[in-house]
Amino acid sequence: MNNLYFYYQYTNNNWPSDITFYFNGKKVGMWTSPGDFGGKGKLNPPWWFESVSQYGLLKHLIIKKDGTFMDGIQLSDVSIDDIDIRSNQWTFRIAVEADAEHIGGVTLFGSGFGNHNQDLVFRLYYTKNGASPGRIAAP
Repeated sequence: MNNLYFYYQYTNNNWPSDITFYFNGKKVGMWTSPGDFGGKGKLNPPWWFESVSQYGLLKHLIIKKDGTFMDGIQLSDVSIDDIDIRSNQWTFRIAVEADAEHIGGVTLFGSGFGNHNQDLVFRLYYTKNGASPGRIAAP
């Protein structure tokens, strides 16, 4: 059987995609991306095909005591207490589920690509016995 290759020749700024986020196996929320953005990404290298996604939206997912939020809008009631941050290893999964209402896709851009010159950033803020908040940052 021949290998199948899927190639989408065009982007579509109005192509919603339901993107689900999991932390340590726990679904923390779902956000609908409005589109697959074309044009020209400000930072994309010359070899980046113009027929594929060019840039995306910079989003901030925050899991707190009172729920999970995307850019300040609550996605779910899943809190920091629900995701086992004390485990030895953490997993973060980004998915477009097969049964989602809007099945599009997801493209992640890092430094040197898209319109935002930064990689994925993960930070954990915590307090210890009433002390000032500290921070653990992962690149």
